[in-house]
Amino acid sequence: VKFEIGNEVTEDEIRHAVMAVQSMHDYAVSLGMPEHVGDITVYLYHDTDAIALAYARASQRSIEESRSIWTPDKQSGRGGEGYAFASLSVPWVQQEYPYRVFRIVAGEFSNALRFEYSELRISSAGDKVPETGPSWFISGSSDILTTLVGERAGLKTYEDHRERTIRLVKRDPMEQPLSTMETRSGFLASGRSPYRYASLAAELLASHSSAGALLQYYANLKKGTPWQETFKSTFGMPIDEFYELFEEHRAAGFPAVELP
Repeated sequence: VKFEIGNEVTEDEIRHAVMAVQSMHDYAVSLGMPEHVGDITVYLYHDTDAIALAYARASQRSIEESRSIWTPDKQSGRGGEGYAFASLSVPWVQQEYPYRVFRIVAGEFSNALRFEYSELRISSAGDKVPETGPSWFISGSSDILTTLVGERAGLKTYEDHRERTIRLVKRDPMEQPLSTMETRSGFLASGRSPYRYASLAAELLASHSSAGALLQYYANLKKGTPWQETFKSTFGMPIDEFYELFEEHRAAGFPAVELP
């Protein structure tokens, strides 16, 4: 793993970013994932224009498209094939410091790891379900794993994060069923709480298998095998059965579950 760091990034931010990468790597290995992966570069910036230039270079996008993604108050991070970006100047990231700096770096690094594990494409057009499966699973599994890693690092307990998630979900309930969030456009159109619902869905899924299965699923994905089959073999149930289970869980008010 390499780091590319902007001039404005502080030594303390670098320290927590390095800790986040090491913690996520070690946790993934403890869950049975490969210890060695391909080259991944972690990009840390405060300056929005600088991160847009770096992202255009790393992702092979045009500078115009990259600048439309990285805005001072919106995009906080992105992880892809060979890269993990964190925009540290975004207000959300600087709140609750240093937990959220750790969290955004760990989360985007975990997304980069998925690209290493999977034979299938994770990214897709907004109206298409990714080859690797539902958009809600990509987001939710990342949130669960990042929260568990943050707890292991001694920054914030899983229960504290979950309590906040439940509180916000009850404040901004979502009417659409989880099944409408398989595409990126359906995910974003589902209301104010898609990321929180995705997290609770991934948590429920992990409670019926394990936290490690949230990563192992990506390693199980193979060319020529539909993601629905890999989902069933990894988690022990078809996707439609899980959607029914989640709606029952939501109706019950998201009671606490155990994560093996």
